[in-house]
Amino acid sequence: MSDVNDILAELCTEFIDWPKRIKGEDGFFAKLLRRYGCNKIFDASMGDGFDTIQLINAGFDVTSNEIDPAFVKQAVENIHAHSLNPPTIHTYDWRDLPDTLKDSHDAVLCLGNSLTYMMTHDEQLQVVRNFTKTARPEGLVVIDHRNYDHMLEERDHILKDPEKNFKYSKKFYYCSDTVAGFPVKIEDDHIVMRYVHRPSGKKGDLTFYPLRRQEVIEVMEDAGLVVVESYGDFRLDDIGKVDFYQHIGVKR
Repeated sequence: MSDVNDILAELCTEFIDWPKRIKGEDGFFAKLLRRYGCNKIFDASMGDGFDTIQLINAGFDVTSNEIDPAFVKQAVENIHAHSLNPPTIHTYDWRDLPDTLKDSHDAVLCLGNSLTYMMTHDEQLQVVRNFTKTARPEGLVVIDHRNYDHMLEERDHILKDPEKNFKYSKKFYYCSDTVAGFPVKIEDDHIVMRYVHRPSGKKGDLTFYPLRRQEVIEVMEDAGLVVVESYGDFRLDDIGKVDFYQHIGVKR
């Protein structure tokens, strides 16, 4: 476990700003899951526990997964702070999910830009295929990701002064005024994001693969899903200057 992961796990809850995110999300995922008749949920990327906690509070049967010990620790602290009993928490590597998960859940959620930790197309496809296997027939796989299209298209402008020129709404995913996230390197095959806690000066970098919107849809389709809906900042078919995209795939 690296010091960087410790710092990022520590900053994550503050970076999200849970009350603002709850307001911006407006129950989007809970409403979506109910609309498709889903109750048994596999939260594949628990992170600091935000989505797991919101879904438990909304009455869903949630199993969580998080490979990073620093984030598991942060999530369990947050779960206890909300006076909830921790759900089952696995530490599976998505590239090697066990056969016992096959057809086991109504929906698999991979949220928080997490798929873009996979740095090659083969890894991305393998992971989404494993998510698809985990969902029951007619179940859902829901994936979100940053608007990397914007970063790639505006890279020259952004990199002149990343902290100033990289703008996001602070309404939907990362809402904090005290923790900033911005790219410090933008290449076609990787992006380095820097996270800075302004009051203390603590910072850490993470590297992601900049999956474009259409790439994610194609990976989902190649994995055997029918992508029935795509959103931008929770608005159907919005492909404008949004912070995040959300894609809903059905296993058929």
